[in-house]
This record gives sequence, structure tokens and C-alpha cells, in this order.
Amino acid sequence: MFSKTMTKRLVKVIGVSLVWLVLFGLWACPMIYLANTWVKRHDYRRQPAVY
Repeated sequence: MFSKTMTKRLVKVIGVSLVWLVLFGLWACPMIYLANTWVKRHDYRRQPAVY
């Protein structure tokens, strides 16, 4: 079985990675949204305009 120090270290590592995942998600979502809108706006050369 795990010792107490190992369990504490594991919990710490999982917590830190969860925090990083949340921060990355908060940063990535607006970036993906902006990229999608930018691509839609600047893609009229390849595709005929639908609007």
C-alpha cells in the first residue's frame, strides 16, 4: 500500500495538474472561439459567401 508521504505527494500532483488544466482551458476557450470567428471572417476567398 501507499505510505502517507506518497499519498500526499500524489494528491498534490493531481491537484496541481487539475489547476493547470483549468487555467489552460480558461485560456484556450476564448482563443479557439476567436480563431473560429477569424477563420469564418477571412475564409471568403476559398468559399462563396453564405451571408
